[in-house]
Amino acid sequence: PPPPPPPPTHLVATLEHSDNSDPVASKKMSTLLMMAVSELLESVLCSSHDTTAPERFEMLNQSLSEGYGSLMEMLRSPCALVVENAALLLQMIVSHRPQISLLVRDAALSSATLLRHFYNGIFSPSGGQRFLSRYLVTLWMSGEPNCPEKQLLKRMLPSGFIPYLKMPPLSNLELENLDEMEAGGIESTNTFGRLSTSEETPLGDASGTNISRLRQRIQLANEKTGEKAGAIFLENFRILFHVITQDHALPDLLWN
Repeated sequence: PPPPPPPPTHLVATLEHSDNSDPVASKKMSTLLMMAVSELLESVLCSSHDTTAPERFEMLNQSLSEGYGSLMEMLRSPCALVVENAALLLQMIVSHRPQISLLVRDAALSSATLLRHFYNGIFSPSGGQRFLSRYLVTLWMSGEPNCPEKQLLKRMLPSGFIPYLKMPPLSNLELENLDEMEAGGIESTNTFGRLSTSEETPLGDASGTNISRLRQRIQLANEKTGEKAGAIFLENFRILFHVITQDHALPDLLWN
């Protein structure tokens, strides 16, 4: 009889070779292979989760949670699809493994990945990069008012911005309208005279991200996480980022 199929966790083990901290291992992992493996895992756990057997899902989710460092490293990939898949898989393990969520947030803080994506979420001239960076910031910064990430946010922004997080969620049409408004401003005028280059974005390039496609993939992933995802995205970071990019005259909305 033919040998039994290998356990699905070997896919996660393959991703561990993408760890940039190990030069020997990273050379063995091509971007094409990383894209294929991450796409398969994302499909099994997120986009097509309804076709995955519960025991397989739990096995993969547990294995992926233990190797979350590989997903953090994948955010540095020059391939937009790899970065998207890593972001979606991070949402999945953060939603299902609260104890891993704390480790992921700490890794994003200690490696300055959170700061870099917060910067890209505001200043990147690419709409795709802004969308993906804002998605990651929302994933990492949503939480209790006194969590380390919220304390950092309050130190970075004038006090007048913080209440915007409590605004009600936007409809899909309102989200699309905001995207169009910002595309006509930030991208067309290259706000602040900065252009995004590979040297300025060492943590990955999501400029090739298709916003409509990624938004649909996020919605499919949220169907699996259910109420857990609702808890993550309860705060309105989308409005916060939009307001940050506007001109202001009120004293509590100005940087000193």
